[in-house]
Amino acid sequence: MESPELRAAYEVCEAEARQFAVELWAAAETLPVETRPSLYAIASWSAYTDRIIDEGPYEGREERLAQWSADTLADLRAGHSSHPLRRALVDTVRRWGLDEALIEEHLDSARWTSRSLDPQLVVEVDVDVARDAAGRWRHPVRLHRTRPDLSTGSVPLFGK
Repeated sequence: MESPELRAAYEVCEAEARQFAVELWAAAETLPVETRPSLYAIASWSAYTDRIIDEGPYEGREERLAQWSADTLADLRAGHSSHPLRRALVDTVRRWGLDEALIEEHLDSARWTSRSLDPQLVVEVDVDVARDAAGRWRHPVRLHRTRPDLSTGSVPLFGK
């Protein structure tokens, strides 16, 4: 690493990956030491992008993602960033000659995921939280019944 700022950015990425991209962090531990920081950078940036979509107030998620996306692409074009996750991502892309189009594709798919939906139907579902040894959900979500007697405005949004 060329600078203390860059080294610190990669340390932030490792901590983020360890917390929010556990499987990728664990996989990185099996790779040669010199490649690990780059995987941490990609994993932490991707996990942060996903958290913009999945966490915080529902209102404004699309706008927050649009700003994050614009800042990421601008930083890639400029070749540097003041944000630690993007600083390490930019360095990783440059260091390994990665195709920036892959970053754009990830952001495009995230934009699709973040689109606001207009719920039309209330349903009850059966779920459980059992996971297998690999951390995958053991049972799929199952539709229990539709509730035409309820309006979408009379029930809280999932996760609220």
